[in-house]
Amino acid sequence: MRIATPLYLYRFHNTNSIIRTIRPPQEQCRYWFSAFVDFAKALYELERENKVLAENPEYCLRALKGNLAWCLNRTEYAREELDYEELYKILHEEFAKKFSYSSAMLLPFLFSFIDNDKKIVDNEKKLNAYYVNIFNKLRFYFTATIFVRINKKMDKETIQILSVSDDKALLTKPEWWQRNGTCHAIGSRAGKLETVAKAIVEGRVDIILSGPYVQNLKDKSKHLPYWINYSILIINDKKIFDEFTPVWHDKPYVYRMDVKSNEEIKIHVEW
Repeated sequence: MRIATPLYLYRFHNTNSIIRTIRPPQEQCRYWFSAFVDFAKALYELERENKVLAENPEYCLRALKGNLAWCLNRTEYAREELDYEELYKILHEEFAKKFSYSSAMLLPFLFSFIDNDKKIVDNEKKLNAYYVNIFNKLRFYFTATIFVRINKKMDKETIQILSVSDDKALLTKPEWWQRNGTCHAIGSRAGKLETVAKAIVEGRVDIILSGPYVQNLKDKSKHLPYWINYSILIINDKKIFDEFTPVWHDKPYVYRMDVKSNEEIKIHVEW
C-alpha cells in the first residue's frame, strides 16, 4: 500500500552520519565478503542438521546465490577500483578464516566477479580466451592436486601419507578415486611439494598429477580446460620429467610403479 505522507527524512548535511562515511575499497569489500562467508558457513551448518535442506541442496544454492548477489551489490563501486587478483585475495582470506576447505569453495565465487564482464563476450572461443586471461592473473591461487593410489581393492587401508612439506596442503580421500584401491589426494598452492607415502601392502601405485575442475558458466554440464604446468616430478630420487607438462582435470598425468609391502615412496613435484 502506498501513502502520500513522507515518514522519514535524510539529513545529508550531517558529515558524521554513517550514510556519509566512505570506507576504502579494500575495507568495503572485506566487510561484505566477510558477511557473505558468515552466511555461507551458517547455511552449511544448517544444511547438515536439517533433513529437508540436505535432501534439497538447490534450496541452499538459491539462498547462497541470493546472499552473494546482495553482498556484491553493496561492493559495486568499490570493486571497480580493485583488480580481480585483489578481490580474489580478499575473498580467499575471508574464507580461510572460517573454512578449512576454502580452496574447494572459492572457484564458483571467483566467476561471480567476472559474471557481468563476460556478458560482453559474444562467442565461446572469445569467452574461453577471456577466462584464460583471468586465470593467468590468478594462477598462484589455484590448487594443484597430487593423487597417490595403490591399485589393490581391500577392506583396510593400503597406503599411508607419512609427511607433506606444505603445512597448508589439504589432504583428502576422494570417493571417486577409491574404486580401484585406497587413494589420497594432496591439494597444494605452494608451487613445490615433497611428500612421503608408505605402501602398507604389495601392489601397484598410481601417482596422478591433476589440474583443477573449473565449471563453464555458459554450459554447466561442461568445464573449462584450464591447465596447470607441472615442471618437475622426481620419485625415489628418479627424475621422471623436468620440463613443462600441462595437465588439466580430464587429462591427468599418471606414473605407475610396483611397490613392496612397507616400502616408502618419496615424491617431489614442482609446478
